[in-house]
Amino acid sequence: VLRRSDLDSQVVVKRGDPVVVTVRGRGYRIEMKAQARSRGAPGDRIVLVNPVNRRCFQAVVVGPGQAELMVKGDGR
Repeated sequence: VLRRSDLDSQVVVKRGDPVVVTVRGRGYRIEMKAQARSRGAPGDRIVLVNPVNRRCFQAVVVGPGQAELMVKGDGR
């Protein structure tokens, strides 16, 4: 039997948590701080907010307090 508590134990980012987001693109890697607007386990896509401009975006949870955003292409 699968219980709700079994699923909750996998959550490593909770709503309101500070999250370090690594933005990766071709030839670069940038880290930024954001705040989680949703919760998630590793591999889940969550909503975050940039505290500087208050814009929301999505990234994939990779660990406790960590998420990653992959940028495709070279920006041209």
